[in-house]
Amino acid sequence: MSASSRRTDVKKLVTLALLVAIAVVLSQLKTFPLFSNFLQYDASGAIVLLAALLYGPVEGVIVAILVGLLRLPLAEGGGPFGIAMDVAAYLALVIPARLLFARLRKRRGGQEMALIPGAVCLVIVMVVLNIALTPVFWGIPRPTVIGMIVPALLPFNVLKAVVNSVLAFIIYKALERWMKYA
Repeated sequence: MSASSRRTDVKKLVTLALLVAIAVVLSQLKTFPLFSNFLQYDASGAIVLLAALLYGPVEGVIVAILVGLLRLPLAEGGGPFGIAMDVAAYLALVIPARLLFARLRKRRGGQEMALIPGAVCLVIVMVVLNIALTPVFWGIPRPTVIGMIVPALLPFNVLKAVVNSVLAFIIYKALERWMKYA
């Protein structure tokens, strides 16, 4: 391995560690509950998606898992259940978005379009997981959770997916030129 490639690997590792740290900090800066007590937005998903856009889907998955693990000792409110749901949201967004991002990179508007399937996957996965798991972990009856799909779960997860995708893409575009020359 050449000195140049080792330097590149170290830069990548340091950047990914920094992104993990930023995501953990952002996850602790919750906004107010938007639709219910357990639906709180934080911008950590945008940072996880950014890691994937910069380095690839594997790196995005690793960052998602590390963020989840590092958040466990800091868990509040939803505890490990909330963190597991967040990691599931990260993965649902990151994997399809990044895989398509690489394929559509050269097409006009392709990078932006690649984020849409990831956002759709996030919404679907989170609605299904909320229906399946919220009754178990929060004790809310399943019919009540199903009744929350249209007024709360769907809009919250659409908003979360769109905001995370837009934030990640804006930051990616700002960093893209810098990363080429750094």
